[in-house]
Amino acid sequence: MTRYDARLGTRISDPVARRLRLLVVVRRQPLNHVLTDLLDQSMPTLTELTEQLNRQGSDDS
Repeated sequence: MTRYDARLGTRISDPVARRLRLLVVVRRQPLNHVLTDLLDQSMPTLTELTEQLNRQGSDDS
């Protein structure tokens, strides 16, 4: 798997940041592992994203 090494900069609200820090403690995992798991669960699959891009391309024609 190709590693995405660009730094993602975003602002996380204080309540979400607190929950995220607590989740790291509960799971006993590093923050990057917890974030990767959360993003993986919430994002569409690569196949779904490819299909969405293909549909957008056909809509533009």
